[in-house]
Parts: sequence; C-alpha cells; structure tokens
Amino acid sequence: MNKLSSPGSYFVELPIEILISITDKLNIKDQQNLSWTCKIMYRLVRICHFGVASPVWEEVKIEGADNIPVSCYRDGVWINGVFYLPVFNQDAPICWTLDFNKPSIIWSKRSIILKLRSKEVYVPIRHTATAAIGNDIYIFGGEDIRTRRLTNIFYCLNVMNLELHMIVKTKNNPRARMMHTLNSINHNNLALFGGRCHMKDGQFYDIKEFSIFNTRKNTWTTYEDSTEIPYPRSIHSSTVVSGRLYIYGGQRITSVSLNLTHEDQDIWVYDIYQEKWHKFLSPLAGKELNNFELPQNWVATNGKPPGSRIGAAIFPIHFRIAILGGIELYNFYYEDEKERPWEFVKLFSPSKHNWEHVRVKGMPRMKCVAIIGDYRGGPKDIFIIGKSYEKDNLITEGNNNNNNNNNNNDNDNNNKETI
Repeated sequence: MNKLSSPGSYFVELPIEILISITDKLNIKDQQNLSWTCKIMYRLVRICHFGVASPVWEEVKIEGADNIPVSCYRDGVWINGVFYLPVFNQDAPICWTLDFNKPSIIWSKRSIILKLRSKEVYVPIRHTATAAIGNDIYIFGGEDIRTRRLTNIFYCLNVMNLELHMIVKTKNNPRARMMHTLNSINHNNLALFGGRCHMKDGQFYDIKEFSIFNTRKNTWTTYEDSTEIPYPRSIHSSTVVSGRLYIYGGQRITSVSLNLTHEDQDIWVYDIYQEKWHKFLSPLAGKELNNFELPQNWVATNGKPPGSRIGAAIFPIHFRIAILGGIELYNFYYEDEKERPWEFVKLFSPSKHNWEHVRVKGMPRMKCVAIIGDYRGGPKDIFIIGKSYEKDNLITEGNNNNNNNNNNNDNDNNNKETI
C-alpha cells in the first residue's frame, strides 16, 4: 500500500464541488476545526461558509476610460463576456463596450444604428433600465433628456449589428417611470418592477407596479393590487437566480410626503414558476423572530443583515445572494463609520436563512452594480462599475474570484478585487 504524500491528500484531490458539498454538511464547530488543519482546508471552509475566501482590493488597468460619457452606470448588461453600456445622448445613441475576451481591457465606443418606422421619433433618455435576452438588450422607460418628462418608451438593441428599434406600444404598456429595474426571466420574458413616476402636478412618487413582458407575444401583464408585492421603491437592486427574482433596498417617495424613506431592509423574492412572492425578513438587533408569528409568505432570518441601502450591487455567489456597496443610510449594527461598513460583502443563504459577511479591505464607498462573467483574471469573476460616494466620479472594478489561488463626464479609477 502506497504511503499518502500528506494526511488527507486523497480528500483534497476531490473536485472542488464535492469538497464544498461535504464541508457544507458539517456543523460550524467541525468546519472551524477542519479550517485549522492546513491552508487548503482553511480556504475551503471559508468558501463553503462565506462563498468567498479572502477578498483583497487591487488595482487593474482599463484603457480608454478617461472621457467616457456615462449618464447612468446602471444601464450596462453582460453578454458572452462583453459588457455593453448603451448611452442615449441627445444627438445620437452610442454603445460603450468592455470586451473581456481580449488580452487587454479597453473601453470602445461604437455608434448605434437607428431603425425606426415612419412615425417613430428617437427619444434620448437617462435613468432607464436594461436587460439582455440572447443578443438583444431591452431598454424600458427613463427620463427624456430634452423635456425632463418621464417616458415608457421601449427599445430593443441587437448587439450583433447594433441596430436599435422601438417595440410597438400596446394598450397594456406600463406607466412612464425612471429609476426602476428590468430583469430577464425564463429566456423570453422580462420582469419590470418599481420606479419613480410623476403626478399630474409634477411631483414625484414611487410605485410598486410589477409587470411581465413576453418578448415572443409582445404582451404585458401587470400586477399592482396584490398585497404580496413589495413596497413602492426606486433605485433598488434586483437579480434573478435559479428561477427566483430577488429585490432589495431602494428609496421611497409617496404621494403624501416628499421625505425620502429607506425603511425596507428585507429581501423580497418572486418565484417565477409558482408565480408567488415571499419575503426574507431581516433580523432586528436584540430580537428573535419566530416563523410561526409571521405571515405565511414571510420568513425570519438571522445574522447581521446589510441594513437599508440604495444603489447596491446584488448578485449570486456560491449558492448565496451577495450585496455589495451602495449608500448605507441606516444600519443598527454599524453606526460608527470608523468600522467602514461599506467594505463588507453581505452574503445571504436562501436555504439556511442566515446572513454572513466578509470584509473587502480598502474598498471605496460607492454605489455600484456587479456582473458575474468570464473576466480574464480567473475562473469565477465579478466586474463592478459604479459611482464614488465622496467624489461622484465613475469607478470601474474588475474582480477576480479565483478560489484556486493559495497564496456625466467623469474621471475613472480602475481597480481589481482578488477573492
């Protein structure tokens, strides 16, 4: 019988997916003991427990970003390793791209070709929402840059030929809005939620309107009256994972008061297949919630939640929902800014109903969005783009989640986070 080169070498040679599955079945104490055996086990336990190992903020060079005219950092989408950022200027629309399939990362600008029908007029917009299905980017709503009025215009941009056309309006089109979210679901549907609307007197208010668009049938279905739908909000964050639409954060203006409220710390989830909403209720300091005391579609959670934020990134990472960045206006766990709470990646496990966090040391305070893709830094990667909270300049971040490593015109800062 051959001697093992080191204790447990057969175990560590197993595929990472199997190692994580085995480790995940251990209790917290056993995971802690396992992490003390060697560096490999330490990283494995951290990946299993937190979804990431040890995040470190590093600088990366992205060329051509000095004069990029970004009107809204939230308008970008990720398709086949390329980040597309359409900008609808007054004179003509353009599309900025970052191609991560190439050796060097460079911002490139291309003109968008308008393919409008005889009576259609191009509308320059900002504060819109975008989502991708296949090679098409769908763009809904926003503020007309010329008139400052809100619109419910609906564009479709094909990234293969960069041709832009309008989707014909129907009688059931959702109302005009801005600062909403749009997500692709089921390969041929789009989910539109929330946003900020105008009243007849010109005042703003936020809505909880939830609509589904079928791209094949060109039809809208709108849900608004149900009490299960999340509270009205704008500048919130959303992502789709395993047939579920997750909605978090944002701010709220009602038709009664113009005071901004940031009161919803919970995560709302829409099950796409069951067509039902439920809510993961954030724990309160010093209080324990019992699921038997809650409404049927509410679920109690434990741990330290992300607090109330606007402009945060929300994305999946290792069976968890991660929340990163944003402007944290209320969090009873971190009242002292010396703790730099914005450096924490908040990680929520939908199966275990608990919150964890990992610090990304040196991360700036920023509103941001995050896109998972094949970034050249490693096999599991995150690209972040957002605005600095302090300087109001654009920040673009390439984030390498390499778990196999053992050891208006704004100026840009470019960085990388190694996980």
